[in-house]
Amino acid sequence: MPHKEQQHVEFVPEDYPPFPADLKTIDLQTISLQKIQNADSAEQDRMFAACKNWGFFYLDLTQSDQGELISQGAAQVARVAEGVMALPLEEKEQYPFTDGNIFGYVSNFMPPTMTCFSSRLQVQEGRPDQSRQGEGLVLG
Repeated sequence: MPHKEQQHVEFVPEDYPPFPADLKTIDLQTISLQKIQNADSAEQDRMFAACKNWGFFYLDLTQSDQGELISQGAAQVARVAEGVMALPLEEKEQYPFTDGNIFGYVSNFMPPTMTCFSSRLQVQEGRPDQSRQGEGLVLG
């Protein structure tokens, strides 16, 4: 059977391989959610600068009840996604992605670039005038 069900859990960041040393990286700011919630002006300034200069930053969710809730929720979503993707193909195909629906499954999702038009996912292949409907697991 090509899609044998497994109890294996893939979402274990501690088990991921180390980041390759030969790739260029940038140093991102780590912003504390707890400090932002406590109206720490220096942390607010750091967050503003990170948004302005880089457009993104790491968000430290520790030491905050809401941050811990977000972290736990993200882990639960990852585990649900693992469970869905571990289902046999025949099961996933019972829930096709259709126009006007933001949930569903389609196979062979490997787009070079994606652009969202209304509720449809369009894939650009090569030239802007060539597009086809995208394929893949689409979750709200």
